[in-house]
Amino acid sequence: MIKIIVSRNNKTIEKFIVTGHANYADDGRDIICAAVSAVVYTALGYFEEKYKRIDFTERDGYIEWNRPSLVVGKESDAVEVVLDTMIIGLKQIQLSYGSKYLTITDREVQS
Repeated sequence: MIKIIVSRNNKTIEKFIVTGHANYADDGRDIICAAVSAVVYTALGYFEEKYKRIDFTERDGYIEWNRPSLVVGKESDAVEVVLDTMIIGLKQIQLSYGSKYLTITDREVQS
């Protein structure tokens, strides 16, 4: 199962973590893993292109992203749109295939 945890502070996404594998099909043929990867890496690609710096950790079955501290004002709004769009895409995958393969926890945390 793929687990996604989104952490917010005052409704602003500060961090997300993606762990696990869907195990929907064999490695290399798992369309759920491929879809989740495509959505998440598209968001990460935005940050790489736009800010030339990205704060994330990656290894097999694990991605952790932290909001860049230098993002303010209108840039912050754009970051939020990208992240909200990523979450909508992930929720659509979950709706299509079920929470047996993908769960999303979206929580408010105190800083």
